[in-house]
Amino acid sequence: MTEITDHDKCTGCGTCSQICPKTCITMKRNEEGFLYPIVDHENCINCKKCVKYCPENREKTDRSEIIKGYMAYNLTLDERLRGSSGGIFELIASYVLNHGGVVFGAVMAKNCKSVYHTVAHTEKELRKMCGSKYVQSDIGETFKLAKEYLDKGKKVLYSGTPCQISGLLAFLDRTYDNLYTQDIICHGVPSPMVWEKYVEYREKVASARAQRIFFRHKKYGWKRYSLLISFENNREYLSPLDKDLYMQGYLSNIFLRKSCYQCTHKTEHTESDISLADMWGIENIDPNVNDNQGCSLIIVQSSKGEELIEDIKESLWIKEIDIKEALKYNSARFHSVDLNMNRQTFMQDLSQYPIERVLKKYGKKKEKLKVKLYKVLRTIKIACK
Repeated sequence: MTEITDHDKCTGCGTCSQICPKTCITMKRNEEGFLYPIVDHENCINCKKCVKYCPENREKTDRSEIIKGYMAYNLTLDERLRGSSGGIFELIASYVLNHGGVVFGAVMAKNCKSVYHTVAHTEKELRKMCGSKYVQSDIGETFKLAKEYLDKGKKVLYSGTPCQISGLLAFLDRTYDNLYTQDIICHGVPSPMVWEKYVEYREKVASARAQRIFFRHKKYGWKRYSLLISFENNREYLSPLDKDLYMQGYLSNIFLRKSCYQCTHKTEHTESDISLADMWGIENIDPNVNDNQGCSLIIVQSSKGEELIEDIKESLWIKEIDIKEALKYNSARFHSVDLNMNRQTFMQDLSQYPIERVLKKYGKKKEKLKVKLYKVLRTIKIACK
């Protein structure tokens, strides 16, 4: 019987399901809402490819040629505000599209209750990938599709979390000059089931279906961003991160994937060409740029990444910085989140009671939580694009 990897280490990247020559591995939700591989043992030929190519079973390769740090923001204000921090992802992705390439990234489902990876061929499709999605995305078969484009000589930009990029590179198992990868400094990935239940709760309150989600709305500024949900009856829900029940739970680490508490991708050099993050600590590094509209930390780790940043420089305000100094304010680059000791009981309660009741129960110590949230914001990157 094939056991792909330790259950608690599985990141849900889907490499195993896409590498299986008999397509006998499917990714299915568990009781917490996270995707895990299920093997059809009757059709399994025991080739062990799923075990061999699982990124959690492979020794991590330092693919970085160089490492440089920049603080930057998009000079087009609308694009900057549309992004979670400095609006850098949209510029990089647009450049790839405009040079005949395609972009893979995460988008919100039409019903706003799940997130999945897909491919963009146009600026309109790309817009859906902009901004943070604080829900683990379903990779689907995008590794296979990316390989098809790469083998045809097409430029491909693949954006995701460090574990998703690691899964893609393990699946490809070779170097492509036409592949560009970009990850984020990741806090951790929340349960899709929790998000789905939360949207349903907000729809019930609004008496309408959700039609748009913006996790990092900057009405109150970049540092105190807000969750915005727009509904079909033209009502809106807008709440700062320290007031919203879902964001309180997310930043308290109470419904993250188990692998996030012992993440193997916390390292100085990830496997991507470029890493993006919020430029936390900006007031200490360059207070003159601290206008609270969003600024990004760009970590360049390869000559390809350096070339991409060089190619979009005319559209940026950009300044090279000491990467070690910048990373002092982004400890999530090196350290996994702490396990919330109430996580198990939270999940148990969620199977029995309405989500708003459970979130309120575990977020009731408001003052202590508020202090913790601001400490988290000073030290982590939360899906910046």
